[in-house]
Amino acid sequence: MHTNLWKINPIQLALIAASILAPATASAVVVTYTLSGVTFGDGGTASGSFTYDSDTNTYSNVSISTTIGGVRSGAAYNTISAGFGPTNSQFLAVTSSAANQTGLPGFALFFAQALPLFTSTGLGGQEATCGDATCSFPAAPNRFVVTGSIVAVVDFSVRYASNLTSGDSVINITNTGANGAALNGPGFGGAAGNICVNVYAFSPDEQLVSCCSCLITPNGLVSLSVNSDLISNTLTGVRPNSVVVKLVNTGAGAGFTGTSCTNSAALAGSAAFPIAGGSLAFGTTIHGAPVAGTFAVTETAFSRGTLSRAELASITNRCTNIIGNGSTFGICRSCRVGGLGAD
Repeated sequence: MHTNLWKINPIQLALIAASILAPATASAVVVTYTLSGVTFGDGGTASGSFTYDSDTNTYSNVSISTTIGGVRSGAAYNTISAGFGPTNSQFLAVTSSAANQTGLPGFALFFAQALPLFTSTGLGGQEATCGDATCSFPAAPNRFVVTGSIVAVVDFSVRYASNLTSGDSVINITNTGANGAALNGPGFGGAAGNICVNVYAFSPDEQLVSCCSCLITPNGLVSLSVNSDLISNTLTGVRPNSVVVKLVNTGAGAGFTGTSCTNSAALAGSAAFPIAGGSLAFGTTIHGAPVAGTFAVTETAFSRGTLSRAELASITNRCTNIIGNGSTFGICRSCRVGGLGAD
């Protein structure tokens, strides 16, 4: 094996050292990443995406394209090579599963921080010609990544609802179609682009009082009532006057073709429900108005938050305990089709 020859550029060596200094903590999760601002020294670029499963240390759904530059003409990569073993900080992509890769393009990617991450990290890489049948070493012409990063595709949204004893708040969620959609509409052909939006409601003292999930098809619209759906059946039996609502988006099945989100709020980030993008959410809350004893309703989009692996592990573990031990208490009433507005 000539693995080191794929890493001879100083940029790669620095990135590998950084990943060793910042190892990922143990946690099984499936995340999709996109390449961002990736350029080679010869002026070419790279774009595309891939999915990483930390439980099995496998990469899938590889779809990466490079463009012409001063040294190479570019290629389309869709297969993980065995030229050197993929790890949570590197993999080698090739253009096909051909038994003999000699003379075909190869693209080695190296990450500044070990995966999985829910944010972004620097990217180094070398694109070259495979020097042997397994692509275990690069041959000329070769070029190196000089700038770029990979960015996790994560929708993690947060909002609060207050004064719930004086009136309801509502949440409306849609599927933007970012993960695909049926070519001729939902009534023709199989499912595509389906997502599970996983809902976690917290009381002001940080207790997870309810969790559930909503299946949303591309371009669909679903809604939740905070009073009727999120705090009517809390784990503690107490109805808080205000809550923080967090939404974590996952695929409905590994290929986004599932039609059920059963237990996905407890399994978010697993192979069955991979972390994903593709949702937008809006919510209302009520505020005291200038006239004593009256309230006004405001509606805003949910704010995007940064999801940490520790937070994902915490909320899914607590939701698992609710489902497993709460005797149905703490399971919110899920979503209804259609939007809700202020009364």
